[in-house]
Amino acid sequence: DNSKVESTTIELHILDPMLGRRISPLYIGREGLILSRAADNRAVLVESPNGDQGRWIGRIDWATGKLTWLLDDEYINAFPTMNGVGDLAWSRRMNTENRFHLVLETIRGQRIIDDEEGDWILPKFLGNDRLRVFRILDGERHLVELDLRARDPLLTAISLPIVEKGATRALAWQIAATDPT
Repeated sequence: DNSKVESTTIELHILDPMLGRRISPLYIGREGLILSRAADNRAVLVESPNGDQGRWIGRIDWATGKLTWLLDDEYINAFPTMNGVGDLAWSRRMNTENRFHLVLETIRGQRIIDDEEGDWILPKFLGNDRLRVFRILDGERHLVELDLRARDPLLTAISLPIVEKGATRALAWQIAATDPT
């Protein structure tokens, strides 16, 4: 569902465990944002469902609370992840499609990873040059590991079957949410 969300607000609270001071929170000035699973010591990634206008991905700076849009196009952009060198990976589809493909943005440019069949969702970096992603096809769900140094990562992919029947995006999200890393 890519319906606009009006009921969420985000505040950043600075923690001061040494002095115990109370510091005023930073309020993010846009409602309707959804926190992603991706964060590092500089920022957290968010999603903004915008109905027919796509789903955007933004970055909120921990120090300033400033929201910067990384993707603000007509696509449904979802499930962003980032690595330590600033690379970004996410799932993308058109509003009229029901299948996500994988997109990778690095300093070398943008790369689309897609087998033209499966639904590629919930990517997650392993270090700077490997990526794990769930692939759903015909009710089966696999955890696929991609070597991003390869010319064609699909040719060197390692695939582990996880669900043989009844795999859905909701089930993949439930499994991904239990991953502590």
